Amino acid sequence: MDIREYEKKQATLRLLSKLSEAEAAIKKGDEWQSLDDLIHNLGH
Repeated sequence: MDIREYEKKQATLRLLSKLSEAEAAIKKGDEWQSLDDLIHNLGH
């Protein structure tokens, strides 16, 4: 395996890890905001 393949595999693993974290957060509801909260946080 050359360095490019290794780096690609590492990037893929990082991406899949982040996707898994996001999926878990969504299932728990931790990352969802109400529309009012979203508007407030955006400063509108």
